[in-house]
Amino acid sequence: MKAIGMTVADVMFVIGGIISIQFYQILHKYGMHIPFYLFTSCAFAVVLYSAVCIPETKGKSLEEIQLMLKGEKPQDEKQNRIC
Repeated sequence: MKAIGMTVADVMFVIGGIISIQFYQILHKYGMHIPFYLFTSCAFAVVLYSAVCIPETKGKSLEEIQLMLKGEKPQDEKQNRIC
């Protein structure tokens, strides 16, 4: 498992290097503002994804969050009590 993790880390390092080289070429070809616009559009996409796809967990216990992420409905604690 450690070997797989190191392989993934190395691949991500190479991909990051390639992306940084591409941004450097874009910077010289189109100007300083294009990479910032690209970053801004990616940031807005992350905000939209977070608002739409990530569930709200405020006020929930860890067990409720785990059940919610598994797709199960949390049981009411009062129903499980004997007395």
